[in-house]
Amino acid sequence: MALEDRKSWRYPVIREILSDARKNMRRWLDIMPLRKGRSPLAILPEYEDFALNVQNRGEYDEYWQAIGRNADDYWDVYADVPVYLLGSWYDSHSHVTVQAFHELAKRKKHPIKLIMGPWNHAELELPHAGEAHFGIVAALEYNDLRLAWFEQTLRNIDTGILDEPRVKIFVMGGGTGRKIEDLDRIDHGGYWRYETEWPLARTCYTPFYLQSGGVLSPRKPEKDVQPSMYSFNPKDPVPTVGGGNSSADNSMEVGGFDQRTRPESGHQANLPLASRPDVLVFESEPLEEGVEVTGSIEVILYISSSSRDTDFTAKLVDVYLPNADYPMGFALNITDGIQRARYRDSYTEPSLLEPSKVYEIKVLLPPSSNYFAPGHRIRLDISSSNFPRFDINPNTGERLGQNHRVEVAVNSVFHNSTYPSHIKLPIIPASSGAA
Repeated sequence: MALEDRKSWRYPVIREILSDARKNMRRWLDIMPLRKGRSPLAILPEYEDFALNVQNRGEYDEYWQAIGRNADDYWDVYADVPVYLLGSWYDSHSHVTVQAFHELAKRKKHPIKLIMGPWNHAELELPHAGEAHFGIVAALEYNDLRLAWFEQTLRNIDTGILDEPRVKIFVMGGGTGRKIEDLDRIDHGGYWRYETEWPLARTCYTPFYLQSGGVLSPRKPEKDVQPSMYSFNPKDPVPTVGGGNSSADNSMEVGGFDQRTRPESGHQANLPLASRPDVLVFESEPLEEGVEVTGSIEVILYISSSSRDTDFTAKLVDVYLPNADYPMGFALNITDGIQRARYRDSYTEPSLLEPSKVYEIKVLLPPSSNYFAPGHRIRLDISSSNFPRFDINPNTGERLGQNHRVEVAVNSVFHNSTYPSHIKLPIIPASSGAA
């Protein structure tokens, strides 16, 4: 945004400074929080003020409640016109896209349509996202779609687009799991399906419980066991490996990836994230039958911490068995989210933790659609960081952007009969037919 400012074009030195900062984005992220007058945006103070405002405003106050930054309070004032919403599972805007469809469709008289594909942000004409390939059918003929929509809604030419069901989603999964020839991508596969609503009315929300020994099971824990514990050091965060990002600027991987470190993450390459001591892994037995998960996902954790504030992350992973192309298997990230503990109950009235006390927190995962094929495992990774996709919690309880120190937090996740931590999966019954 700052690079497009008129000043950056008028004064080459400004553009050079900003271009250099963009090339070194990861280094700037590594030294966050930004300080006023000490960032590369200081040369354009209005942009630095905007960035600092976003960084330092954690509470849901009047700034975030204003129209343009918040949609929840303004659905009724949106114009009643035909709307076609296009989104993707590996886009940071996936949640608000499906939410907009749900809210507008029940309020407006004109056609409201939705399409959700498997792509990264603004890459809807590609058949892949990161290392995951979905087949050539996944690529959208974007210009053809736009032409048909505008011919119909602006010129009243019958293109047939309004005869199609209101919702079209891409269900990822079902591929061979082998490496695509000449491409360094896994054949994850998938197919398009029409629906009439979102969320899907036939969804069966099914809890899978965290168990001792790293097990994820639909059976509720029957006995009291010790919690799983780990130390979260803000100076050594879990690196981002894929996910729904829209403004990465080469600072992180975007899309679906095998959950292993890469050289660009600053860590030793090819080590599974699951091997880190600060990542808790819970996975199912190999599936006897395929399971389709389509919708938004909620993770309920019962936690405690040695610190006054910390974060908890949750990541849903589709685990392939080893094969000749991937002898270590392939752990494909599907969707993930994060929750800052101080905002566990309210984004307007934050509340710090009492060390060692048990709390319930909910981690909301953006919507997705994935078919976990027979033989695969459903996996849930729990940790306290995913950087640089999310900023690092210093664990000190200080105001956002104001910390000058960090502390190591000892975090616990409980999974027993009293505190049954679980993930609530939106499972679509196998009898549901594709349109």
